[in-house]
Amino acid sequence: MTDRDQESGPIESQLRVLTWNVWWRYGPWQRRQRAIAATLKALDADVIALQEVWSDATTNLAAELAAELGYHHAFATSTDSKGFGFGNAVMSRWPIELTESAILPGEQETGERRIALYAAVNGPRGSLPIFSTHLTWQLEYSHIRQRQMAELARFVDRLRPWSFPPIVCGDFNAEPMSEEMRMLTGLTTCPVEGMVFHDAWKVAGQGSSGMTWDNANPYARAPSAGRRKSTSSPTAGLTTSWSAGLRLAVPAMSLTAALPAMSRWMACGPVIITPCWGTFAIERRVHR
Repeated sequence: MTDRDQESGPIESQLRVLTWNVWWRYGPWQRRQRAIAATLKALDADVIALQEVWSDATTNLAAELAAELGYHHAFATSTDSKGFGFGNAVMSRWPIELTESAILPGEQETGERRIALYAAVNGPRGSLPIFSTHLTWQLEYSHIRQRQMAELARFVDRLRPWSFPPIVCGDFNAEPMSEEMRMLTGLTTCPVEGMVFHDAWKVAGQGSSGMTWDNANPYARAPSAGRRKSTSSPTAGLTTSWSAGLRLAVPAMSLTAALPAMSRWMACGPVIITPCWGTFAIERRVHR
């Protein structure tokens, strides 16, 4: 084998992605903002998707975090509350070359507008399609989340062609086996034919349920809760979510991903990565 042959082997690349519902301006939000910035700095993800990002007339949380951490950012407001915006964001260590957002169904029934944000990240190997979304939260509105999920899938599909698999992050406010999640994971009728997502929490979550609602957090504790339900929140008081509600997705290429603990999985096709706080290293093997 020549040196040239040796150099033509696979190149291992890692992409670290984090998705997090940062809980708007609830609770001691200024103190939480400092803790969120410190946590993001420590985790050092390449791409960060945020939900419940606040904004005002001059700035937004993602812009402030990006300035502090040296990231690029994109932000879109879904609704306004008490004079402040409420929306989704994408932050990236690499430039963001294009952004677009789509309104999801359900505003008439819920009184809340929900959106999906797209950011084309100009990564070192090419453009990375990143999405951040946040679906309706009420338990009884699964039918609305199903419509929102269908529109989300169509939004992702409209933005073809992709050089790399799209990564869809979000707080879906849904159990892993709910109909709305099954719509993406191929366990029921798919909104877009041929586009099926792997649940990365299922394949790389070390066997846990992925619960992110923790009654140890006094701001999230249910009134009747006498003890904590789960132990997966990284820092009490920073974030809350329904079980496995926060996810991420990637379509059809062969990928290897790793949790911080370095458990590994292989996937062909889109992938949903679930925890609101977890980071994943996604490797794509390419040839010179």
